[in-house]
Amino acid sequence: MTTDFNGLTDDQVAGLAAGGGLMAILAAYFLVVLVIGIVVWILTSIPLFTMAKNAGVTNAWLAWIPIGNMYVLNALGGDEFSLWGDKIHFNERINAFWVFLALSFGGGLLGAIPVIGALVALAASVLLICIQWRMIFDWMNAYNPGKENMGLSIVALIINIVFIVLLWMYKNRTPSYATYNTTATYNDPNQNGPMGGQF
Repeated sequence: MTTDFNGLTDDQVAGLAAGGGLMAILAAYFLVVLVIGIVVWILTSIPLFTMAKNAGVTNAWLAWIPIGNMYVLNALGGDEFSLWGDKIHFNERINAFWVFLALSFGGGLLGAIPVIGALVALAASVLLICIQWRMIFDWMNAYNPGKENMGLSIVALIINIVFIVLLWMYKNRTPSYATYNTTATYNDPNQNGPMGGQF
């Protein structure tokens, strides 16, 4: 065992070098994750913002904000929101977004309560996933009505790249809000629902 480098032993120098190498690997990993996250954010926000502007959604700029983009996606889905038949039903889609937001933050807070909190957080997570799926499904039906949307919306929920590809495919399409409201007029700012009013 020799001493060098300001009185450190060879083992200590080797340990410092290994620690520095590990820190460099972790820094590179986090940099790659950050770059991928920014790319995904941009690739999601551009088409969502374009659709919101074309559909006349108020506050279309929320497509660029992480939770706000769910507000925009929900607004693009039509007038009403139903889950499990009519077990969960909102005449105004904005209410589904508020429930989504409450579950996003409230489920995590309730999870801190021992035992019961974990069960409540699990139930909130399941409901959150179901609401998010329904938002994607309704959006897909508004922009591309079809039977394949049921399975494709589940895949889009699980695999983010599928969702991004669908966003870009539907970006310049006109929504068919007649699926939800036969009196809907495209880009009518005086109408409530996805075209104006609360959204």
